Amino acid sequence: MMLGMLWFDNAPQKAIVDKINGALEYYQKKYNTMPDTVMVHPSMIAQGEIVSIENVTVKTSRSVMPNHFWVGKDNREEAKETQQ
Repeated sequence: MMLGMLWFDNAPQKAIVDKINGALEYYQKKYNTMPDTVMVHPSMIAQGEIVSIENVTVKTSRSVMPNHFWVGKDNREEAKETQQ
């Protein structure tokens, strides 16, 4: 994912799924399209925990700071089609 929106939520009482849903809702309102990928810091997800949100892939990346969510569309398939 090259382009996206960075979302910050450090509310300790909220579950990670609620934080991600807040970011998805804002993204959809702002850009009038639904994102398909969210990237979070590995420390945000407990070991062995599976975060599942319908039609959205949740990935971990050390390049995303804790309490931040990188939200957008995974454009790798688009890039492959363009190169062919």
